[in-house]
Amino acid sequence: MIPVDSSEIRATGHWVEFEGRLYPAVELDSEFYVRWFGDHPPGGGWRLQHHDSELAERPPGYAKVVSAKDVTRFVRLDTEATWEGRRFDVMGFDAQGYVFLAADVPREIALALVAGKHSWEMFDRSSVSGRVPVSDLTDVSQ
Repeated sequence: MIPVDSSEIRATGHWVEFEGRLYPAVELDSEFYVRWFGDHPPGGGWRLQHHDSELAERPPGYAKVVSAKDVTRFVRLDTEATWEGRRFDVMGFDAQGYVFLAADVPREIALALVAGKHSWEMFDRSSVSGRVPVSDLTDVSQ
């Protein structure tokens, strides 16, 4: 998953600002584990996380641990968008221009989504997650 697509929509989750950029992050006591997806991460100290033939269509992922004292701000983003008239949480992006969405919906809608043309999964009676073209989203809010 790519947490930021070309239009700068950021996925739901924890983010930190470090050296003037926002990165998806996990808090580790007095440090943050930050990630970068794409070629040539800014600055030094990044460790390559993945890039093999199985993931060739995805840009490489990098990670580094930064001190909390070097973080300008820590934020929790809740990003939502409308797809086919329904609100969904935006969970991430892939390199092919798709967005990963999740929501709790009525069971009959969940079953219809799973049976539809996009790749949707139902993981309990009414919770769904799926992958749809990012160009199909409207009303994005963060």
